[in-house]
Parts: sequence; structure tokens; C-alpha cells
Amino acid sequence: MDIAEVEKLVEFAQELLDSTTHDLLTDLEKSVLKGAIADWTYDEIELRESTDFSSEYLRRTVSPKLRKKLLPALKAVGVVDAKANTIVKKDLLRKLRQAWLEDRSTKSLETRSPHPSTATEAIETPLSAIATTKTTTTNPPKSPRIYQNLPTRDHTTFIGHEKQLQHLLKLLSWESRVHRIGIEGIGGAGKTTLIVEAAYRCLESKNLPNFEAIIFTSAKPHRLTGTGILPRLKKENTLSDICRTIARTLQCHDLLMATRDRQIEEILDCLTQQRTLLIVDNLETASDLDQVRSFLYELPPTVKVAIASRQQALLDVPIHLESFSKKESLRLIYHHAEEKNLEIVQQQAEKIYATTGGIPAAIVYTIGQLSAGYPFSKAIAHLNYSHSEIARYCFQDSIIPLRQQTPHLLLMALAIFPSPALPEAVCEVADVSNHDAFVPLQQLSLVKLEGGRYQMLPLTRGYVLAELQAYPLFQTSARDRWVNWYLKYSKQYGNTDAHEWSEYQELDREWDNLSEAIEWTILQNRYQDFGEFWKYLKGYTHFAGYWSERLRWMDWWRETAEKREDWLTMVEALRDKSRTLILVDRADYLAQAHQLLERAWQLCQIHQLPIEIDLALDMTILQIHQRDFRSADRWFSKLSEIQATIDSSDSNAPRRSIQIDYYRGEFYFNQQKFIEAQKSYEKALQKAQDIGWHRAVTFLRIWLALVAIEVSKLDRAESLLEESFPSVNVNGDRRCLAFCKRAFALLKKAQGDWIAAKRWAASAREDFRQLLMRREMTEMDDFLSVKKF
Repeated sequence: MDIAEVEKLVEFAQELLDSTTHDLLTDLEKSVLKGAIADWTYDEIELRESTDFSSEYLRRTVSPKLRKKLLPALKAVGVVDAKANTIVKKDLLRKLRQAWLEDRSTKSLETRSPHPSTATEAIETPLSAIATTKTTTTNPPKSPRIYQNLPTRDHTTFIGHEKQLQHLLKLLSWESRVHRIGIEGIGGAGKTTLIVEAAYRCLESKNLPNFEAIIFTSAKPHRLTGTGILPRLKKENTLSDICRTIARTLQCHDLLMATRDRQIEEILDCLTQQRTLLIVDNLETASDLDQVRSFLYELPPTVKVAIASRQQALLDVPIHLESFSKKESLRLIYHHAEEKNLEIVQQQAEKIYATTGGIPAAIVYTIGQLSAGYPFSKAIAHLNYSHSEIARYCFQDSIIPLRQQTPHLLLMALAIFPSPALPEAVCEVADVSNHDAFVPLQQLSLVKLEGGRYQMLPLTRGYVLAELQAYPLFQTSARDRWVNWYLKYSKQYGNTDAHEWSEYQELDREWDNLSEAIEWTILQNRYQDFGEFWKYLKGYTHFAGYWSERLRWMDWWRETAEKREDWLTMVEALRDKSRTLILVDRADYLAQAHQLLERAWQLCQIHQLPIEIDLALDMTILQIHQRDFRSADRWFSKLSEIQATIDSSDSNAPRRSIQIDYYRGEFYFNQQKFIEAQKSYEKALQKAQDIGWHRAVTFLRIWLALVAIEVSKLDRAESLLEESFPSVNVNGDRRCLAFCKRAFALLKKAQGDWIAAKRWAASAREDFRQLLMRREMTEMDDFLSVKKF
């Protein structure tokens, strides 16, 4: 059933209620009925109809009420048994359609031949009664004529910007003293659509602001359609053009040949005679902008003006249009797809939303491209192409006037940042000291300041990045400043102890931009810059669990170091990658880590590098994870030999000693030698507490809790975990937090509290999934698969 037939059936349902039970369908019930007729799921109804209620509420509450409301009406017209108490969803739709078809058939017969009783009554009516009727009946009063030249609506259903529409209608009311209203927003945001919709609602409704004239003028040079940009054959881009359109619409044809001064004088006088809505579309492209503005401020109080502009018009009240929310965007996508008989799956709809950034014109354009036969991938590629029609339509007229000016430099600098950027960062990258230069960009809706950061839409960024390519000297220097700014930022917030918890909130907030700067140094082969970044951020990437980035970056660093014969850096890169592989703890990763560490050990021996003991510890840890305890024991012996040769003044010695005891505890724990494990952990814990190594203290307490669970000392285990969890949670060490949750799950299982155990296990499982730790994730899956302990 097509959308038009669905709408007719919903309309019939309301008519049926009117004529039988005198009841009304609520908007929510209409949405559910529409979805049911169209065979949508309740999830699809929630999404496509943009309701504020969950799909579960629609299914459990609204749908039963709807069926209960329609049942007596269907009984009344005889399509449902009078004794029926309920009606299921499937029968409701079938019976409703049956009633509709019967009603159409009846109306068709009535149209072809008058009802017999009506004819008889007409014949039997006395002539005196007819005469009386003729003399007493008057024709209904004609509605006053409304002068208007509104363009045809370019939509069948108004979607999105509903709050802004209601606000605009309120301002257009004669109860409001506001006379000049600006609709502002980026190109394609729906400014014209909003104003035209408001004008039509005023034209068609008795309850909305009434006007005797509605006059539409537009300086827009082009019109965007689903298949491309078309030139507008009629446009009013001067004050004279606007005056002529007003004269024609009000049928003051004698003014068309008058001088401009007389035209303006007569038009202002004429406008005092009726309430008028004047629409000025695309104000910013008027060639005599100041004169148009002056004219708008001289209009009489009988005129309301609605102005659409990409630039802030500084009028009485501005209404700013943002891009659509995800919910509004998906509703618009599905609506236009239905109208064009296109099948759009949810993954495709979300891809369209993400690429367009919720710009309505871009969404409609994309659906038009699909309707024209373009494959989905090509339609999306058109959006990303900086010289595409949609990019030119939305941005070209706004950006070209900015070229060679300071705001243009800021705009191009901001495009370098993939995520919202700090104003001071953008200014430094652009080499601009005046923050006021952002103002024109905000007035044109090209950028937005939110949460203390400047941002732009994905489509805007794509277009501006293409602009950046046209200024190679600026791009080179701006990229250099961008890298240097983030090097300073990393040094300020990341230059901390890589093995201890630190305050990393600033790095968290800036990570998307910061990681992009690191990727760019790799792309440009900036070896020294990358080394500086890694020195400051190595510990952070470990705590935050950025495993894929660590693995990818270490591959490049190792290969580049080898080409440069920088052996110490190469071995460090081999170590960092192998440690990451060990942390992820997959069999194939452990095998790869083994190869990397053997290579590192060989280089260490050949070039006599001063990190032999660290490599020996890495090999020990690897053997424990591979559960090769015999090899692990040999490496522990090797560690003792090397440790005996190291100067006691070595600053790393205290922590290294703790690490050796820690992993010896894990060595025993994995062999179920819990007493030995406890002794090693307690020895390491005492050392860690003595030097104030908080992260090691917490990990050791978690392992001691696991030992306590194994030996059924559950109170001690609970005490250790409750002591550890707050500090882990605050410091945001994702790996440590996941292991702490896992320990709580095992404790609750041992205590017989299976509900709490599963809750902790599910939370740990999600953390392990995000950390790509498959073995631990599988362990939690097995844990959760047990129905009851």
C-alpha cells in the first residue's frame, strides 16, 4: 500500500469515529495506525513518526487503546460482530479496509443516482415553501480576497524544525509586537521551507495569524533539486525588484512604470491599507543590501517581515536553524524514500545522516540521487566531493567573499581539526591573534561555538579542506603550527609517570584531534615529531586502552627506526608492540609477541643495548601468558642473574623488583599454588606501599582478592575489592577497572549472589570487549551463559 493510500485510510478511520462514536484519534494513535497499515514495526513507527515515546509504550499502551477505540465504530457499520469484545491488530486492519471499501462503493452509487427519498421530498415540497426559501436564504459571505504570490511547497509533509515553526507563527501573530523576524542558518538548513510553510499555514487556517496579503520575494540565484542545481528564472536581488513584486502582487500595476522614489512612497502608503506578510528570501545576496535593509525598517506597522539569510540579519528577533537531529534526519530520509519508492535500510539511512550532518537539503539531494539511479556508494561520494553541486549550493556563496581575509584563515585552520577545537588552538594554527575574526563565521553559520569549542558540520569541513588545497603555502605552515601546538599540549598534560595513574582528562577531551596530529606526522614521515609525541603519550595510550593505535604506530616506528639504524628506538618499538599484544592476550598475538621479543633480544645482544633486564622481564611475562611455566621459570632465573649485575643506584630498580614479585605471584596463581602466590603478592604490595606506587598497590590488592576467593576467605576478598574499586573508578584505568569488575563477579558468585555476579560480569565483559581482550571477554560470556550458580 503506497503512502497516499495509507494516509487516506487513516483519514477514513477518523471520519468513521466522527460519524459513529463521535470520538477522536490522538496524533499518537494516528501515528500507530499509520505504521500498522504500512506494516512498520513499532521501532520504525517511533523513528519515522518522530514520537517522544518508546516503541514498547506504543506496543503495550497506545495500540490496545487504539483497537478498543475503533472496535465500536467497526461494529456500528457492520463489519465486526456486535458481540465481539476485542479485535486483534491483524483483524483490525482487515476490517477497517473492508469498511473503507464499502464506504467508497456506497458514495460512488450516491453520486451516480439521487436517493429516492430525496427526489420524493423535492417533488412534495409546496411551492410556497420554495418561494419562502428563496426570499429568506442569502448566499454565504465570500471570504475576503488574499493577495499572495507564494511559491509551491516543495514538500508534502513538513518534517523537522517544528519548534521553530511554532515560534515563528507566534511572532507573526498580531498579538506580538515583533515586526522583523530573521530566519538564519547555513545554506540548505531549511530556512525558505520554514517560512513558506508558516505562510501557507497562515493562508489556510482560520486560527493562525491572518493576513490580507502575503508577498514572497527571493534573491536566491539557484534552486537545488534532487537531480542538481537549476537557475532561478525570477529573482529579486535589488530593492527595485522587491518593489515591483509587491506592486504586482497587490495589483498596483500603475506603479510598475513609476520612478523608484514614487514607487517606494506609494508602496509604503499602500501597505498601510492591509495586514501584510512580506517574505525576503536570501537577503544576504541582495546587490543593494543596505538599501533593502533601510526599506524594511521603514515599513508600516501593518507589515510583518520574515527574512531568510545565511548571515545574521540583526533584526528584531532571530530564529536560528541548526541541522536536523538524528531522529529528524532519519524521519526525513524515510519519508522521501517512501515517496520515491526507494528501499532504504537503517544502515544506509544512518550513513546518509552521518555524511550530511543532518543538513535537510543535502538529505533530500541524496535521496534524489538514489532515485535517479545512482548507486548508494556513488551518491554518498557526491556528498564528500568538495566541488559537488550540494557543496557549492550550501557554501560557495558564503565562503567566496571571505577569501584573502582573516576569517578565511580561521575557517581553513579549523578544518584541519577533525573534532571541535579550542579557540586558542585554532588561532595559533591560523597565526591569528584576533578572536573577533570568528564572528563573521558564526554570523554565516559556517562555525558554531559550543562548550567552549568551535566546530563545523562534516559537509562544511569537506568543502573547506578543498579550499585549503588551493593555498599550499598557508596549508604547510598551518600544519606545522598544528603539530607544534599539540606537541606542547602533550608535554603539558601527558608528560607524566608512564607507570602511575595521572590526571588525563585534558588528553581525553582532545584525543580525536591529538591522534589526528600523530597520524599526520606518520603520513609525513616526521620521525622526530612522532618520537616526541610517543614520549609524552605512551603511558596515556596504555591506560586508555588504545591498543589498535599502539599496534599500528609501533609498526611504523619500528620500520622507520630500522631504516635509520636507530637500534635502541627499534628495540623500544618492538617492546611496546609486544607488550600491547600480551595485554590483548590472544593466542595468535602471543605468538607474534614471542617473535618480536626474540628479535629484540638478538638486537640487544648484538648492539649491547642497556635494556637487557627489561627484555628479560618482558619474556618472563610472555611465558606466563602462554602458560609455559618451565620457560617462565628459566627467565626468572635469568632475571636474577642480570639483576645481580645492575648498579643498586639504578632509579628503576625498586619498581622492577616489585614487577618481578608481582609476576612471580601470577606465575604461582596460574598453577593454582595459591599460598605461594599470596606470599609473592604480599611481598610486592609491601614494597609498592613503601614507595607510594598507587597503581601497583591496586592491582596487587585485586590479585590478593582473587587468591582469597580461591581459598574461601570471602570477607577478606570483599574488603580488598571495596578498598580498590573507588580509586580504580576515579583514575579511569580501563584495563584495571575491567579486572576489578571481573573479580567482583567471581566474589558474588562465590557468595551465592548470582544476580549481582551477572551484573558485574556483564559490565566487565563490555570493558573487555572495548579493550579487544577476547580471552577475558569469552570467559565472561561463559560466566553469563550459566542460568544460575
